[in-house]
Amino acid sequence: MRTTITIDRELLDELVETTGEKSKSAALNKAAEDYVRREKLRDLKDFWLEIRAEDVRDEAREADRRRERFLDSLRGADGNS
Repeated sequence: MRTTITIDRELLDELVETTGEKSKSAALNKAAEDYVRREKLRDLKDFWLEIRAEDVRDEAREADRRRERFLDSLRGADGNS
């Protein structure tokens, strides 16, 4: 697709050099693809961290329940409440 944009010439030259692409269009496409990929990875990482946080909360709740059952068994064994 052909479009017209305004971009800083020095930035574009640096982008072409950094990407190693031969044309400005190829360099811009490569940069855009890389940006989109990084954003998707960031979203995936954030999602994974949410899942892990929930796993940790579930494990903590289960540990609390096990601890309470253990303490209840000790209270029952010596007759103290």
